[in-house]
Amino acid sequence: MKDISNKLFLCYAWEDIARLQNIQKELEDELSSKISSGIDVSNCTNFDDFTSKKIEDAEVFVVFISESAKKSDYVKACVAYALNLNKNILPIEIEKQSIFSSNPEEFRFRSKPYSFIEKNSKAMLFAQLKASLGFNVESGDGFGSLIHVVTDRDANITRYGEQLGVAKASEDHRIRLKKGSHLLTFVDVEDSNLTYSLTYEVESNDSECFLEVPLGKLFKEKQQKEDKEKREAEIKRKFDEENFQKRLLLEQKQRELELKQREEELALQRQQSAQSVYSTRKVNEDVNFFNAVKICLAQKYAKFNGRASRSEYWYFTLFSFIVMVLSSGKGALLGLAWLVLFIPMLAVSVRRLHDIGKSGWYYLITLIPYLGWFVLLYWMCKASDEYSNDYDD
Repeated sequence: MKDISNKLFLCYAWEDIARLQNIQKELEDELSSKISSGIDVSNCTNFDDFTSKKIEDAEVFVVFISESAKKSDYVKACVAYALNLNKNILPIEIEKQSIFSSNPEEFRFRSKPYSFIEKNSKAMLFAQLKASLGFNVESGDGFGSLIHVVTDRDANITRYGEQLGVAKASEDHRIRLKKGSHLLTFVDVEDSNLTYSLTYEVESNDSECFLEVPLGKLFKEKQQKEDKEKREAEIKRKFDEENFQKRLLLEQKQRELELKQREEELALQRQQSAQSVYSTRKVNEDVNFFNAVKICLAQKYAKFNGRASRSEYWYFTLFSFIVMVLSSGKGALLGLAWLVLFIPMLAVSVRRLHDIGKSGWYYLITLIPYLGWFVLLYWMCKASDEYSNDYDD
């Protein structure tokens, strides 16, 4: 393996040496190169001319961030010197940062630190490190620049519809692209509706670049959008349901009000009708002798429906009695009088029964000797019903 110690400067606190020795081995395996300067206590104590010369000669300045490194004067001095030289700095967190932890003023990095304890971030770190060191890891037989693709979700890669492979989550997927513009589309393996497209510019055919695809971020945004739409739909559904219930209650109250108004109108109509009938009854009760004779002989001669007041009945009965008395002793005249008066007398009797709310068939009670006539006489003397009944005209 070739030695890349002259290209790489590793900055760390001496308290982190034990775990950084494992990180060094992992870096060497990934880069297929030797870092002979290595992780050693002699390399992380004093900032001197030798240290500054190594920083100046290095292509990439790697600083391992920990709580110990934040307190180390050596680390702060190295970082400040690298920033002053505008070096290519790769900050790497080697432990989980506390929410209460803050970086010293010297740690003014231009990019967000990578995390060596997160798989996805580590894969992006390796790809960035290779690109920064100019590694042409895959010469292959293809022509074009090498692109390191890192995505946080499994994705199918296409270029103008041409399949370029499947990028696994948190793994370094490599593709080659010729110089020019390329429309790349990344389609999530689990959710085909989740896509990410971009026009990628390749400046030469012999470069090596790093491309990060934020499908996970898009997936999270999509879920948040769907959750928001669901919440809005649920709110709208509840709102519509409440409005529907309110409309039902309003319609029910409206129907109840209309029904109440209708009942009041019908009650008023019945009252007016009853008053009208009562007024008619009162008028009929007050008919005189001649009006009664006129009604029974001229207007209602053979009319069995409707009602007849008490005065109408008894005035016509009196008239019939007078006629019969005057015709007595004169056989032909008596027979004619009886023939003329029988039908209107029967009709007014039936109407009189109607006037007290009884059927005209009750007149047949006269077939009962003596008792029937007394009952009929009682009915004929009763006052009229004050209000309308089933026998009104």
